[in-house]
Amino acid sequence: MNQFEQQYNERKNTVVNYLNDVITLLENQQKDDIAKALMNLKKNVEHNLFSIVLVGEFSAGKSTFLNALMHKKILPSFTSETTATVNFLRHKEEAPNGEAGIVYYNDGRTEVLPDLSLKTIEQVVSTRGDKGEERVATTIDHVDLFLESDFLKKGVMLVDSPGLNGVADNHREITEKQIKASHASIFMFSADHPGSKTDFEFVRDLREQYGSQSNNIFYVLNKIDAVRKSEGQSIEGVIEDLKKSYAKQFPEDTTMPPIYPIAGFAALVARDKDMKEYIGGEVIKSQQRRDELEQFSRMEDFETRLWKYLTEGERTKAQLLEPINTSIAELNEQRKLLEEQKELLEGKESSEELIKQKEFLEQKIEDLQKEKKQVVNPLSMKISTIIKELNEDIKAQCINIENRINAEVEPIEDVEELNSYAQNLVKYLDSKYKRIAQNIDNKLKDELLITVQEECSEYFSEINSGLLEISNKFVLKTNISEFNLGEIQINNDLEKKEAELSIIKEKMSELRKKVSGLEEDSIEAQELEAELGKKEEELYNLRNRKSSYISNFIVPEIHYKTEQEWKEGSRGGLLGGLAYILVGSKKELANKEVADTRARDIAIADRDKYLSELDNETKRLEDERKNMKTSLRSSKVIEIEIRNNMEQIKDLQTEYEEKQKKIIENMRKNSAKACRKMTRNINNYTEDCSDKFISSASMYLISQQKNYVEFTKSIFERNINQKMNEQKQRLDKVLELINTEGKERDEQLSVMNNDIEKIKDLQNKGIEIKTDLEECLNDTIEQEAL
Repeated sequence: MNQFEQQYNERKNTVVNYLNDVITLLENQQKDDIAKALMNLKKNVEHNLFSIVLVGEFSAGKSTFLNALMHKKILPSFTSETTATVNFLRHKEEAPNGEAGIVYYNDGRTEVLPDLSLKTIEQVVSTRGDKGEERVATTIDHVDLFLESDFLKKGVMLVDSPGLNGVADNHREITEKQIKASHASIFMFSADHPGSKTDFEFVRDLREQYGSQSNNIFYVLNKIDAVRKSEGQSIEGVIEDLKKSYAKQFPEDTTMPPIYPIAGFAALVARDKDMKEYIGGEVIKSQQRRDELEQFSRMEDFETRLWKYLTEGERTKAQLLEPINTSIAELNEQRKLLEEQKELLEGKESSEELIKQKEFLEQKIEDLQKEKKQVVNPLSMKISTIIKELNEDIKAQCINIENRINAEVEPIEDVEELNSYAQNLVKYLDSKYKRIAQNIDNKLKDELLITVQEECSEYFSEINSGLLEISNKFVLKTNISEFNLGEIQINNDLEKKEAELSIIKEKMSELRKKVSGLEEDSIEAQELEAELGKKEEELYNLRNRKSSYISNFIVPEIHYKTEQEWKEGSRGGLLGGLAYILVGSKKELANKEVADTRARDIAIADRDKYLSELDNETKRLEDERKNMKTSLRSSKVIEIEIRNNMEQIKDLQTEYEEKQKKIIENMRKNSAKACRKMTRNINNYTEDCSDKFISSASMYLISQQKNYVEFTKSIFERNINQKMNEQKQRLDKVLELINTEGKERDEQLSVMNNDIEKIKDLQNKGIEIKTDLEECLNDTIEQEAL
């Protein structure tokens, strides 16, 4: 428990104990109605919840920050998903019947959550649910989660809102209402993209709508562990840049609230023992490292400052002082009554004077009865005047919107641009009318309170709180109807015209393909013609070579030479015959002339071979030339065909351009006509929406007039009746005292003296408590120079 929480609990206990003493005294005096009212105030003090609303862009790290406050990862927190509902985080002891959580749907249904597992919570608070953001954001009003958390046990209620860049209208209303009712709000910037356009738009809305009520907002810069020190960035530098952006957005300001730098994720890892990893996959292994992360996160410093404001801020001061002021006022009234009765009993007035007192009280009761009948009429008349002026104001603002839209759409000549404008028109008008509705509500309430203060100022405080409750209960709805874009589409018969153009384009495409093919054929023909020329030249050369060779070929001469050879001879006689038989015929050496034709034969063979090769090559070339001539298409013929096709393409292109020009001219005329029609439709739609809104606003104001008048009348009549009852009691006491004498008189005097002393003691004690609270509870969010 920090020192500010401890001091608050001591002050709260002092107030509760004091109220118990006052209630006991009033009950003893049989002032049960007054005692009951004080008992309700005491319960409010005893069960007071410090409400903290957290707002900021998606991905600013709000859920992680809330988890760090509760020292436990309970809410889902992702990098690509966002909280899609308004979530009220309360301690589990606040659950009506021990529920884990309750889902409140827009259609009035409720659903009890079976548990608070991460998967269950995802289904109803995050875009990771089964049906995603469509189900969560559009069907669920808000979710109550009852958690086991020491932080929540200290009497804190946390309100987790959707990201500003993805918030549904009803969720924005809930968030804004909670900001108005909260003890403190935290607006969260993110160090990885500080000061976005959405950030400052929301800050501007808060300043414009709530004025001084926006001064209870703390500015926090989360994710300081994302500051890239290696690139020369620093936490102080990011804060300084954020201040400069703030100064640009609000140039009239010379100061702004301080920006508290924190690292929500580092704090969560430091505090939740189940968290094992930090940025970059770092595994946390020691308590020393957790302590380092805790110190780096700067969460403790911010929490200390937050607790001081929660326990010593304006709302806490009002909550603790209200029952004290009420008690002192009631005690003063009772003391005054007892002192009057004491004076009567002490005989300071004669019987005649008592009778005059009786008559005076009877006249006062009669006057109160007349006042009861008369006071409401002037109030009702003034409220009627206020309603009339507000209706005129609404009409003037709606006319301004109509004029602005007319001025914006009149110069637009592009159908698509007008279509885009029309598509955003519903959202634009809804936003404008909601702003008017919010301002009208505020003006109505403010004007009524001024009137109430003028007509019956003594009831201002009670009527003020009641009017706030009524104004929060009834909301002026815009009821913007959808804009039917189907009525403003252009009918240019484009399908037929595009079909005609398509036929021409197709013909041109076919001709271009044909020309492309012919150009390829021409190139191929030219290549073949060149090749054929080469063949002809080769044939010519072959024939020349053959002719030249034949002409120049000389057959070599035959050479003769003498050679010796052995020839057979005869052996004569008998012995010769016998020798022939035994050894064979006789051998004789003889000379012979031999012709040498080898050179001549070789030359002739070489000639024949060469001529055969020439003949074969010639036949091959002649066959190739024949084949080429058979397949060859003249390139000149192809070129003529190409020129003819190009002429056709040119004619078709001219036809296409002329037809296209006519279509464009026709479309321009139709577009201008459609734009005029669309502009009329937009203006008519805007006027229609204005009429509906004005009618709705008028009915709403009449209804609120009735509600406010009836409520004010009931408050006034109740107070008048209470005064009348008090006067009747005084009258009855006077009548009783007229006949009181002797011992009975002395006993009553003793009781009165004793009660008066008790009241004096309680009054003095109440004044001491009030003085102490007024001196101590004056904390405000400081401002820093820009």
